[in-house]
Amino acid sequence: MSSIWTQLRESGAIEGLSLPWPVTETVELQEHASTRSFYRLVGDQRAMPSSAVLVTYPADEWHEVERYQRTAEWMRQAGVLVPEILAVGTRSLLVQDGGDRLLAEADLGVDALGECYV
Repeated sequence: MSSIWTQLRESGAIEGLSLPWPVTETVELQEHASTRSFYRLVGDQRAMPSSAVLVTYPADEWHEVERYQRTAEWMRQAGVLVPEILAVGTRSLLVQDGGDRLLAEADLGVDALGECYV
C-alpha cells in the first residue's frame, strides 16, 4: 500500500469510506484552486470500474460532502451528466473517474460530454 494511502487513513480523511475493491495504486491528482484534494484510486483491472477518484475535504469542511451529494443529485435530475458517486465517507467521496481531461479543456458539445462519463 502506498504512503499516500497510509497518510489518508491516518489523517482521518477516508473515515467511514467503504471501497468497492482493494486499492492497488493511489495517485495524487493536481489541485485546481480548491481546498479539496483529489486522488485516483486504482483497483483490480478486472473490476468495473477499475479506477475512481477520491475527493477529500479538510476536517472543518466535512459538511461539504453532503452539499456535493445534493448538488450532484439536483444536476442529475436536471439531465446534466455528472460523475456517479460510488461511496461516501465522513470527509470524502469516491466518484466515477472521468479521465485526465478537465472540463475547461473539453469540447462542450453534448456528444463530447457523453464520452466523458461512460
